[in-house]
Amino acid sequence: MRTWAPGSLLALGAALAGCGATPSSAGDFEGDQKAVADAIEEIQSAAQRREADRLCRDLLSRRLRDGIAAGGTSCDSEVGKATEDADAYELEVQKVNVTGTTASATVKGEAGDRDVTRTVRLVKEDGRWRVDAF
Repeated sequence: MRTWAPGSLLALGAALAGCGATPSSAGDFEGDQKAVADAIEEIQSAAQRREADRLCRDLLSRRLRDGIAAGGTSCDSEVGKATEDADAYELEVQKVNVTGTTASATVKGEAGDRDVTRTVRLVKEDGRWRVDAF
């Protein structure tokens, strides 16, 4: 695991490798908040399908991709490792805050018998919401 951001790859794998059977929580939101929740669900789905290339290309911010690749490897390779090692989580977007081109989402998941809540930070790049930090 790279040291570019402590725990970020673990968080990526844990927070995004989700079960496809999870009901959508994006319907609880409107406007930009819904777009952010939709982005989280898109990321969850791509991680569950082990689509590291799509995650890096379409769903992570440039800053996050560059940080992942800074250790001399590719984003695809590192994200692929993180999603392969992840446990299955069911995710629910509980809260979304949008301020201009930045957003944060509070995401709740289940890992075995424990609940895990994470804040995911997103940025709007090229007209779409992308994860910028976990």
